[in-house]
Amino acid sequence: MRNKITLIIFLFFIFAVDTSFAQVVTSKIIPDSAKNSFNLKERQALGFRTFANPFIKLPENIKKEVEYDPINKLYILTERIGDRLFSAPQYLTVEQYLRLVNSDIKRENWRILSNAEIAEVRKTGIIPPVQVRSRVFEKIFGGTTIDI
Repeated sequence: MRNKITLIIFLFFIFAVDTSFAQVVTSKIIPDSAKNSFNLKERQALGFRTFANPFIKLPENIKKEVEYDPINKLYILTERIGDRLFSAPQYLTVEQYLRLVNSDIKRENWRILSNAEIAEVRKTGIIPPVQVRSRVFEKIFGGTTIDI
């Protein structure tokens, strides 16, 4: 009889402890929706060119055209020089196209912000101009101001 009571108490504590220390997860992890761009594998799979420097723009003579195909529900991206295709057409779903547009907008905003900072530094100069008051210096170099 004593063994039965001990067994019942033991089983009670095992099940009570198991449920009392259980973790309850109430919220799901929400993925980050502000993804900046396609990763390298996605870019290669979609046929995008991979630039080493994201701030390099395409030359002005390359025109990017976007067409929507309502039958297949795809966006067709083509790059042309004049009437000739520059690269193979790229076919994107609506979701992929929206991600691409979002990525391009973010890249352009960063380009504008970084260029504004550089332009400000270029206006002021890194080192202020130095005036040298010497006739010999003026005769050799053609002026008295050193500007870096």
